[in-house]
Amino acid sequence: MLDIKYGDQQVLLGNELRIQDTAQEPSVTVIPQEDDYTLLMIDPDTKSCHWAMSPGSSDQPLQAYQKPDSPHRYAFLLYKQTEPLDKQSFNAQQVMENEPLKGVNFFTAKE
Repeated sequence: MLDIKYGDQQVLLGNELRIQDTAQEPSVTVIPQEDDYTLLMIDPDTKSCHWAMSPGSSDQPLQAYQKPDSPHRYAFLLYKQTEPLDKQSFNAQQVMENEPLKGVNFFTAKE
């Protein structure tokens, strides 16, 4: 299970959230709790990565959180991490192509 919340607002399979309510990093809960995963937040409309984190790699995100700034769809993709990731050489596209997808959640940002 992939539980994502912006404050008290839960991301729930396509629900709408106001852009202003997504300015800060969301809280993320993965069940069962594992350290060997990579979470990407992507904008499929512009094919860009807005955030990447992997608790097993370090306490810093692989890619800093970039808040939504326009009405688009935003997806959270949870991948099983099969090998350690390095922040310096991190490539979201490689994760999406090479790691097994384990969970998905998404929302639509609105004005």
